[in-house]
Amino acid sequence: MAQTQFVEQQIETVDKAIEDALTEVLGAPQSPYRHPMETVPGVGPVVLATLLGEIADIRAFPSANQLIAYAGIDASVSEPGEFQGSRMHISKRGSPYLRRALWHCAHNARLSDPRMSAYYQNKIHAGKHPKVAQVALMRKMVVVLYHVWKSGQPYDPETKTTKQPDPFMAGPGYLRSPC
Repeated sequence: MAQTQFVEQQIETVDKAIEDALTEVLGAPQSPYRHPMETVPGVGPVVLATLLGEIADIRAFPSANQLIAYAGIDASVSEPGEFQGSRMHISKRGSPYLRRALWHCAHNARLSDPRMSAYYQNKIHAGKHPKVAQVALMRKMVVVLYHVWKSGQPYDPETKTTKQPDPFMAGPGYLRSPC
């Protein structure tokens, strides 16, 4: 009984420290949320603090794909020498703390938001392994978080993010004029 109370007291102390740190970094909230990312399903104070700490300046990433790569959840194939690999995995070349926070964010969004849950279930029904579906949802969350942070506007599930063509992934004629 005493151990449970001690642990609960420690949790309250850590939660208060996180709240104080967010208030110090972001200032007192002028709206119901401290940062626009806090309006995204699955983002709480701990995930928000981790995202702000690991990313720091969103302007360092010209596209959501670069933020996905920084988080280490982009696809990678091992092809040493002449071997042609066929099994894909995430690269894990980025921040493990950011990746873990995004995992928690996607997991919580899947449980609390019907749209995110439907996206996850569509991946499962398409035959994807649950971990693969979770990473797909993480990627989706990164795109949503990127656009919310970049625009400074609260999350609106009705807003569609336009996918910008990636010049590195474009085929022949990408830079060709439409005329």
